[in-house]
Amino acid sequence: MKVDNVIVYPVISPSSDAKEILVSYIPQKPLSDGEHTVYIYARNKINLEDEDSNIFFIDTVPPKVEIKQPPKIIWVPPSDWPNGSYKLPISYPVDILCDVKDNIALDEVMLFVDDKLIHTRSDISKSTYVASIEVSVSTACGWGKHTLKISAKDLAGNTTDFVYTFYILPERKIEYKKVMNGSYLTPMYYVLTSTDRPIASIGQSLGDGYLDPWDPKKDSWVRWASLEVKYTIPSLQNKVVLVKIDPTGYSAGEYYGWSGIISKIEAESIVYDYFDNIMWRGESKVVSDTFGRPPTVKDMTLQLPKDIDPVLMLYNVVRIKGVETPGGEVGRCKYKIYEYSFDKISPADMPDFYPPQEKNFVASGPSSVGFGSILVVERDKKVVSRYSEDAKLLTEIGKNILVSPIDVVFYDDRYYVADEGRNAVVVFDSSGNFLTEIVGFVLVGRIEIKDNKLYVIDRVAKEVKVYDVTTLQKIKDIFLYDVEQLNGISVDDAGNIYISDSSAVKKFSQLGKLIWSTTQQVFWTGKVIEVSPFGLAVDEQGVVVVASKGYILFLDGYTGQILAYMDEKSGFYDPVDVSIDNKGRLYVCDPTINRVISYKLNSRFSQIKPLVFDINFPQDKTVVRLDDLKDGCYLSINGSISGDDFLGYRIYFGEGKEPVAWREVYSSTDVVHEDVIYNLDVRNLANV
Repeated sequence: MKVDNVIVYPVISPSSDAKEILVSYIPQKPLSDGEHTVYIYARNKINLEDEDSNIFFIDTVPPKVEIKQPPKIIWVPPSDWPNGSYKLPISYPVDILCDVKDNIALDEVMLFVDDKLIHTRSDISKSTYVASIEVSVSTACGWGKHTLKISAKDLAGNTTDFVYTFYILPERKIEYKKVMNGSYLTPMYYVLTSTDRPIASIGQSLGDGYLDPWDPKKDSWVRWASLEVKYTIPSLQNKVVLVKIDPTGYSAGEYYGWSGIISKIEAESIVYDYFDNIMWRGESKVVSDTFGRPPTVKDMTLQLPKDIDPVLMLYNVVRIKGVETPGGEVGRCKYKIYEYSFDKISPADMPDFYPPQEKNFVASGPSSVGFGSILVVERDKKVVSRYSEDAKLLTEIGKNILVSPIDVVFYDDRYYVADEGRNAVVVFDSSGNFLTEIVGFVLVGRIEIKDNKLYVIDRVAKEVKVYDVTTLQKIKDIFLYDVEQLNGISVDDAGNIYISDSSAVKKFSQLGKLIWSTTQQVFWTGKVIEVSPFGLAVDEQGVVVVASKGYILFLDGYTGQILAYMDEKSGFYDPVDVSIDNKGRLYVCDPTINRVISYKLNSRFSQIKPLVFDINFPQDKTVVRLDDLKDGCYLSINGSISGDDFLGYRIYFGEGKEPVAWREVYSSTDVVHEDVIYNLDVRNLANV
């Protein structure tokens, strides 16, 4: 017997039929996924012989799903609201587009929206093996949050349930408003307020005011008074607005002989969704029952329910009410309104981190970096340098041709170099020979290539020009509103465009519509980080990695929220570009120190779930996590397995810290002496 042209020794067993025998073989180590061939040769006692072979497949990898449509949020303009109202039910068309892929052959794909089956494709590989399909279907959904689930099964029975959340929301704008109301025994009252709301940063005060029952015409205090101030404030960037009571400038007022003097201040914050429904209400109250003593300083309660959805938050109504009782008034009791990050109130467990450096090599004025055979734009030398992964210079491209290169991309055996001096994108072949150049820019900026499209920033025109990589013909111009400078560009798998502006990172659609923008400052675990971005990149998990002044920022591509950061402790000072390769390495380009540094990222931002391995014999529990991987591809279990009564061992894996179910991945009867017990390829476990 041969398996994949390697001689093996099967187990021969008698059969109930005397003319037959049973032949079985169990490999010592699992066969790899893919196609295999088994060959059997047999000869009987009278030297009659026969042979046969058969092809079979091993498939332990579930299918993978990639969503292209719908977007995370579908905005419905007022012209499409039922009878012009966002409060009436809607049935809005939703286009669903996704790719489903398997390493060998697909069998069935089912699409569910809000647990309702809307599409099925069965027997996909009935006549021939089909490893990849595109599924396109339309349906209709109402307002609010929806769940799209795609269940895919391959011919081997491996299954994947991919869940994606999207929203259908009315396109509404909330203006900042302030309303004051007061009731007094006398008709006159006066309220002193500070400046209106400034441009807010996370955790910054939005303004303040005074509950001040002072009658300027009579030059005296007003007694038995009540005053209320209401603010309506948009909930931008997933923030909520809360109140802090601060009795600055407290005045006890006059005493006329009454006892039990009480001065009370109430504050309330209410969060509303896009349909004017209350999502959350917070209240606080301060009371002073001692003459001459101000109320205690208090904050609004900062406890949001765990299930509140920040995507649905539209605006806050903040209400501050002061009540004055006879004989004792609170003069100039101050209130402050603050804007709090939703993530600050419901913090995530992701601090700054410092992945280990792998390589650190010198470059002359580096302005851009790419991965693989590492490409570095060395502006001082006016070349693009190609380095090996061990930081050895292999070749220089564009010598005596480039004037002031700023960015480079290698795609389909060609180098595309953005040259600010030539105001063009210069194209070279794989050997570094000049081919052609693309011109027609007011001022050329950084470039990106995605899905056979070349994206080029025109910094002065504030637009992105898109070209066909094959023909170099322009496809379209995408004008970007709400931008000041275009310092960097990246494009994700769905075609969304990420731009580094002067003091923010912004995400745009292919039509140039702004999807989200970071603020000038981002807040993380007590640290305020000034955003001054340059080059950026988007990884396969949708994490946006940004080179910012003094930092590397990691942002959620869906929301723009910060996930983590690296700072000067990692060995750089002012990075200007980043790149991520398919082996989990991060490359950072820093012209301040004339260096390019590579880091080995772990699975901190991976969607792969933590795995726990349980070796039943001879150890009790051996816990290994993906963050412990050395090369990012294989998890290796080493050791010895033997014993007087040794019969064999099995290896299982389960999901989560305390797995509910275990799945057997390997078994053997072989004794192991200080060797590899089992290697697991974790690249295929992303959807387990």
